[in-house]
Amino acid sequence: MPSRVTHEFAGSITGMAVAASIPSASVISVGASYFIGKGAGCIPDLLEPATSPNHRRVFHSWIALAAMGYGWKKAYDWEPKSDLDKFIRYVALVGGAAVISHLALDSFTPKSLPLM
Repeated sequence: MPSRVTHEFAGSITGMAVAASIPSASVISVGASYFIGKGAGCIPDLLEPATSPNHRRVFHSWIALAAMGYGWKKAYDWEPKSDLDKFIRYVALVGGAAVISHLALDSFTPKSLPLM
C-alpha cells in the first residue's frame, strides 16, 4: 500500500506537470501547484483513513476514479472568462489530477480498488 509520503510526492509531481502544461502558467503557479498537488494527493485517505488494508470503500473505488476523471475532463474543456473562474479551473485541474494519481497508485496494490 503506498504511503502518505508516496501519495504526497505523486500528487505534487502530477500537479506541477498539469500546471506546467497550461499555456498561461507562470513560474509561481507551477510552484503553487506543488502544494496543491501535495495536499490533494492525500484527500482519499483523509476521507477514508488507511486504518487497515480493507479501508477502501466509496472514495477508493473505480467509480470514484471514473467520477474524478469525468470531472477533470469537464474542467479541462471549460473556457473560463473571469480571473476567479480561471483560478477555480486551475485548482480543479491540479487538485483533480493529484487525486487521480492517488487512486491510480492504489489500483496497482494487491487489494486494488473495489468497484464501489
